[in-house]
Amino acid sequence: MTALERFNSTEQDYIFEQVFDKFIKLGLIRHDQNEEKLSYKVDSQGVLDLVTDQVLRSKAKEIDGLNNVIKQKLASYRQANSQDQIDLVINYLKKKEIIKQDNKAIYYSPFNNVKGNSSKVSQDDNKNSKDSATTYQRAIAQLKSRPAGTRPSKKSSLINYLKSHLRNEDSKTIDKLVKQMVSNKIIVISNTNKLIYKI
Repeated sequence: MTALERFNSTEQDYIFEQVFDKFIKLGLIRHDQNEEKLSYKVDSQGVLDLVTDQVLRSKAKEIDGLNNVIKQKLASYRQANSQDQIDLVINYLKKKEIIKQDNKAIYYSPFNNVKGNSSKVSQDDNKNSKDSATTYQRAIAQLKSRPAGTRPSKKSSLINYLKSHLRNEDSKTIDKLVKQMVSNKIIVISNTNKLIYKI
């Protein structure tokens, strides 16, 4: 007898709904209403994406703060959160060029404050305001952090994805970001309206 069998069907439905809502709130399940699809983030890459989102939202300025953000987020998903595990996440963020560390200080892409940085995208974006460059870099970092097969495949899905990850930005800004990605050849729209990523 399973744990649910002792409940009647109405109670079972209620339990399923509560668990489902909890997974959505935690970000482990995402409901794409446009395409009427569910996407799951229950594997290690999915959890890593959620931790990356939290890191980009919190923008801890020092390593101790970053350690705490990662530790708490891993714990909230019942993941191992030892210092070794936290170090693995930090190394992943560095490898993906989402963060850079200078002693205790943490810098976030596009690394305008890090001495000697001359990344191409930073140079391209110098003509724009610092805020808009930062938003563009955050958008690129979000897409880079996702495995190629799980990136949005249509322009409308990409817009929705960016809206959900760049919550403070309005629709006009999101549209500009997508146009900028197309003009910078970060994404290419195929004949079948599918997106091809060049990152």
